[in-house]
Amino acid sequence: MAVYPDWLLKYKTKGIYANKLSESSYSLYKAHSEWDKDKKRSIRICDGYLGIVTQDLGLVKTRNRELPDIITYEFGEFKAILDKTHIDKEYCSKNFLYYKNVILCASLLNVVYKEYNEYLFSNTYLSLVYKNVNFNKIGSLVSAEITRMTAKVITLLNNFEFSKYKFIHLVKSKDVFKITNIDEYILNIAQVQGVELKYENS
Repeated sequence: MAVYPDWLLKYKTKGIYANKLSESSYSLYKAHSEWDKDKKRSIRICDGYLGIVTQDLGLVKTRNRELPDIITYEFGEFKAILDKTHIDKEYCSKNFLYYKNVILCASLLNVVYKEYNEYLFSNTYLSLVYKNVNFNKIGSLVSAEITRMTAKVITLLNNFEFSKYKFIHLVKSKDVFKITNIDEYILNIAQVQGVELKYENS
């Protein structure tokens, strides 16, 4: 059974789950359990992503913070992993070409969060780049390929500390995208500073 630090426990109430990101931060989300008749076991269903809890800052919501016209997406860890591994360039088996983006995104979420679901995905910049990704009704073969790809990403990372980029977020304000350190945003820096991001949708 996982042991959680005292500063996290006030947020981890009934129906609230936490995933460890580092010694001083956890991702937090609501969830419930349902019986999966195919897997013949109970599975956890995410009902909503709450944000990141840090020892110093408390609960930091990742979207729709104090300024309603600003939306932030988790960016740094995923971009660092892709730059390090180039896993998005790997040729996918012809048996899984239809699910290529699903497999890629699920694998990246697995590496960062130890799980994947629609809520986690929607809070990352991956949801902007990879359109029409749907994790519902994934068969056992695709699930196995996600597991294989996850293991390959971890191997390619070779202990690379991608978590140090976790506070680098993609910020959308009035249809303009910028990259910024979310710590500065949380500390109420009035002007969002960063570099404008340009990317191609897949």
